Amino acid sequence: MALVGKALFTWVLVLLFMILVAYRLDKAVSWSWFLVFIPLWIQDAFTVIHLLILIFCKDLSSGWSFNIRRNVCYMFGIFLKTLGQVLVCYKLDQDQAGFSAGLALVPWWLLLVMVVGDVTVTVVKDATSGLGEDILS
Repeated sequence: MALVGKALFTWVLVLLFMILVAYRLDKAVSWSWFLVFIPLWIQDAFTVIHLLILIFCKDLSSGWSFNIRRNVCYMFGIFLKTLGQVLVCYKLDQDQAGFSAGLALVPWWLLLVMVVGDVTVTVVKDATSGLGEDILS
């Protein structure tokens, strides 16, 4: 799928999610929050399928590499995102849930730390790889 198609697909799912949230918050429908979050889970399913194709079709032919480890980390990130969605939906649906709202957000905080760490490592690696070439030339 072309980049424009992926962006359009994501945009449509996010728009649908926002419309469903607005209907649910206005009490126009009395659906479960799990139904409202379906567009985000559809996006997660497509992302998992895409990563599995990348892992099994490209990376295994070239051996265990940095890319497969990175893709496995991406899968763990999707797991954390989905777990956070499930916990938030459960907390919103249950009047007397057995845990606090802060606990429902823990997977998203872990995901945030993971993304910041990944971006930091990538930026530092790119900055230091170009540094040696400037000194030699």
